[in-house]
Amino acid sequence: MKIASVIAVPFVLTLFTSCGIDPAKIPAAALYADDGVVMEDSRLRLAIVGPTATTVGGVDDEAFGLLLGDVETVAAAERVDGVLLTGGYVARSSTRDWTGFAERWSPLLKNDVLVDGERLPVLPMAGSTERIGDKKLTGYGAAFAGVGADIGFGRVASWAHVDLELGEKGRWRFVFLDTFADRLGSRWDEQLFWLPGVVSGTDFDHLIVVMPEAAHTLSEGQKGSEGAAELLKIIDTHADVMKLKAVITGGAGSNEALLPTGPFGELHVNAGASAIPPHTLLRKRPVEGLSDELTLAPGLDGVLATQLPTFATKRGLSEAQVARLQGTEDEPAAIVGAGMPALSWWKLEVQGTNARFTLRSQGADGAFADRWAATWTTRDGWTGAVP
Repeated sequence: MKIASVIAVPFVLTLFTSCGIDPAKIPAAALYADDGVVMEDSRLRLAIVGPTATTVGGVDDEAFGLLLGDVETVAAAERVDGVLLTGGYVARSSTRDWTGFAERWSPLLKNDVLVDGERLPVLPMAGSTERIGDKKLTGYGAAFAGVGADIGFGRVASWAHVDLELGEKGRWRFVFLDTFADRLGSRWDEQLFWLPGVVSGTDFDHLIVVMPEAAHTLSEGQKGSEGAAELLKIIDTHADVMKLKAVITGGAGSNEALLPTGPFGELHVNAGASAIPPHTLLRKRPVEGLSDELTLAPGLDGVLATQLPTFATKRGLSEAQVARLQGTEDEPAAIVGAGMPALSWWKLEVQGTNARFTLRSQGADGAFADRWAATWTTRDGWTGAVP
């Protein structure tokens, strides 16, 4: 595999003093690849980890340890190339939070202090909490030195693209985008100017988009991001037909896989809860612009519904909570958050022209297992099944 050197020189300190963040004290994580890099291999495997921090109190250390331990176990058993983070891994952006991030993740992630071969490089996204107290993403830029497209003046860009050459007709382009238009200011316009050029043309075969917020979600009480919808509309305008295969997001309160435009459209994988109690998932939702109601991808609804009785017994769910599975006169059918796994993450494997997402989660008995998978092939599009 061709991997470029990705630990970059820290940004100029004078740009960061106003934020109260000292980049020199923040270990820089080793990036799997930076903007514009082309990498070659026979296949790619990534661990996708959704939000693991909250703005109030953070995530329980024991729960986080169990989650990270399972990712480590899988990484040791299978050749995992890197970790993709969808955002939401610090409670706020401060020197203390970012050094805490480096320490918590040190069993899994390489950084400029921990560089042995047992640890993995990272592909990060800036989520909502990474911006708290840090509009310029100073801490994010220090924790992932060299991240993002080069926009000059020592500024941090939260968008980038990476190409993976995986055999004939198997060049996969990963495009990382920032959905927070209101927080980016003028950088939002810079991203919009940059985007059409990297999603058009003939120098790649398949496209996967990574964003911190979801355009579509079944999480109760949440709605799709307007910023995400605008970015996807630009991609739809400029990318060749059927090149977009998947959209990976965080932000939504539960793990979801959605096919809003059918099996030959893009799969929306919302890695919305890795070590945070999941939101309740509606079993269907009407969405403006879609001919059919939005539902979970084939088979995933059944997997979660089948698990619910065991979680209900273990966690003492009420009859009303269980009854929501079928819906009531007052509430639509839903899978309550307390009846779903609290610890979960996704695996992504890309090989040649095929791709496979696998949801891995902790059952009520405490054991982790692969629960559901979606596979892309050019013949069948996206198909879902229990592994």
